[in-house]
Amino acid sequence: MSSTDYLLDGTVPPAVQSMRSHMLDADINSFVFRNMAQLFETRPVGRGGPVTPLPAAHRELPAYMADGQAHTLEEWFERTFTNAFMVIRDGKVLHESYRNHAGPQTHFWGASVSKSVMSLLVGIAIDEGAIASLDDQIVQYLPELAGTGYDGVTLKQALQMRSGVDFDEILDAENQNPPYVNFQNAIVRNTQRYWEPALTVGRRHEPGTFFAYCTLDSAVVGWVLTRTTGTTLSALTASRLWQPAGMEFDAFWMADGKPGVGVEPAGLGFNATMRDFARLGLLMLNKGKVGDRQIIPADWIEQSTQMHPTEYPAGILGGPGYGFQWWQLDNQDGRAAGFSAVGLGGQFVFVDPPSKTVIVKMSHFPLERVFEQQEVLAYFHQLLDWSA
Repeated sequence: MSSTDYLLDGTVPPAVQSMRSHMLDADINSFVFRNMAQLFETRPVGRGGPVTPLPAAHRELPAYMADGQAHTLEEWFERTFTNAFMVIRDGKVLHESYRNHAGPQTHFWGASVSKSVMSLLVGIAIDEGAIASLDDQIVQYLPELAGTGYDGVTLKQALQMRSGVDFDEILDAENQNPPYVNFQNAIVRNTQRYWEPALTVGRRHEPGTFFAYCTLDSAVVGWVLTRTTGTTLSALTASRLWQPAGMEFDAFWMADGKPGVGVEPAGLGFNATMRDFARLGLLMLNKGKVGDRQIIPADWIEQSTQMHPTEYPAGILGGPGYGFQWWQLDNQDGRAAGFSAVGLGGQFVFVDPPSKTVIVKMSHFPLERVFEQQEVLAYFHQLLDWSA
């Protein structure tokens, strides 16, 4: 969407607002989740330079076993609302498939996978000296937040979702709760920036004492990132991550307003092809390196995937451990199943270092019932133990 799609008074046309309001609806989100550029203002993330290869070594994947019965891969795809799926082992693509008229050049909405992308940029900013320390208080960089719930919160606490601010994650349309109002104003209508509630939010818990998943925390960290680097999130992603990592296709961030006004919502706005999401997974698996070049500091990869308990049960969106915007999804038979970027509606960039496996799953979302994350993880586990 370009700035010419705004009305003369700068507002978003009512028809576009209506489409955005329904973007999560179960009967259309398989299409919407891979066509966000048709609904939103976007900021390009250009690729450049040699493409990092993804050599193919295709194998027939094993059947999905559930309750003692074998199910075909296609049945598992349908049961778990799959738009695209990729399995990489030892740097080689064992499986790559697309459904529902998606393809290799389709840009999928990462939803909260965006948080993990943003976390990589924070690691780079610290390495380059733009951010001095994770123990710095947020108000040191954003004095506008003095006196709010973020006063006294460190960058580390926000990255770990332990800010303690009084802001729920669930959108409650019936009661018009603050997250819902923010979604409507920032994402649907573009009348405010997504991080704007941080200017007035209060405190619910002492910083660092309680885990509560909160996209506003990610938005504030993204605000710190752009303030300290002096550039936009999209430009930073292109120059520090997308181009050095040798991505195959351009990507884009959604924006909460027209150029010169809107900014990229750091916690939810990133879109890319499945192949390039897979390259992000390989970057994590290879401890921040592409070939001989260190793109992300290795110690940042280590720090950001050190998990701390969330008290969330396995099988709920997310899992029992959280790092710096990366999830530990479950713990099966005493073995943590790697770490993952996770997005609303079943978006996964799943990394398992012991088996040198990266699994990417792009999904749609059956809002009429709970997403079957346990069924997704059960097959992921099968693939980790599978001898390719």
